[in-house]
Amino acid sequence: MKTLTIGEVCVYYPGGEVTLEPAAALVTGVSHGTCVTLAVFQKGSTIIWHRPSVFHLDDPANKNPSVPKLYGTWDTVEAHRERVQEERERLARIRQRAADGEVDRERNFDDLMKFHAEDIVKMRTEQNMTAVDIAQEMSSRTGLSWTYQRIGKMLRNRGLVPT
Repeated sequence: MKTLTIGEVCVYYPGGEVTLEPAAALVTGVSHGTCVTLAVFQKGSTIIWHRPSVFHLDDPANKNPSVPKLYGTWDTVEAHRERVQEERERLARIRQRAADGEVDRERNFDDLMKFHAEDIVKMRTEQNMTAVDIAQEMSSRTGLSWTYQRIGKMLRNRGLVPT
């Protein structure tokens, strides 16, 4: 595990969810080991959040699920980039297997949701579509049965309010 010093930039995962888009953060204090205090910059906002007691995502303190949920977790920018690239490559392999007919797309719905997450978020934020409208649009695009409940859950996990 990497340790940080005051003034270094890292990524902050609210609730410890590495599958969600992280926020940029600046280390403002170091407690011990990988426990730091962060100034977190939210995308599209001028508000800076003060987050004390944030552990690195691999720190043993995060084995207690309430710790990352309460304080979030951090990681280096480089490690985040590597994780994103690995996820893109994994999804590309799944898409290729699906195109080759090797994957049952309905059973891999979570992967399909990740693949289309950016489109779904844009439909909600830019086109102001409801979860029902998004589900209908995604059903027509993919030929699968999308539900507004699945769309709503995905939007809530990304901090958006489904309507």
